[in-house]
Amino acid sequence: MIKGIFGTHINVSNYQKSAAFYEKLLNILPLFEDSRRKSKFYWVGKPGESMLGIRENYPSSLIQRQHFAFKVDLEDISSAREYLSELGIETTNFINDSSENLLVFPFMPAVSI
Repeated sequence: MIKGIFGTHINVSNYQKSAAFYEKLLNILPLFEDSRRKSKFYWVGKPGESMLGIRENYPSSLIQRQHFAFKVDLEDISSAREYLSELGIETTNFINDSSENLLVFPFMPAVSI
């Protein structure tokens, strides 16, 4: 039956600005853009493994905080933080702390930066 999550879609206020942000990230490969529907889709990791879709003001113009997590190797977490910082992207962990300490979740195999 279910073997994982193939894709997720998020509602954004400006799909072109959001596309520019996601395209700065490593291993985010553009897949398809529909400018009429103000949406864009990406492969995350290897093509065919998982997908991220962004769509402007859909299903409504109400933008809410949305959460999803990218899978990375543990040894890449620190360099990921540095990479994002070089792009001008501030990182905060799950409890909104911007400290250099990694936040480890004891109930699941996850780390937050």
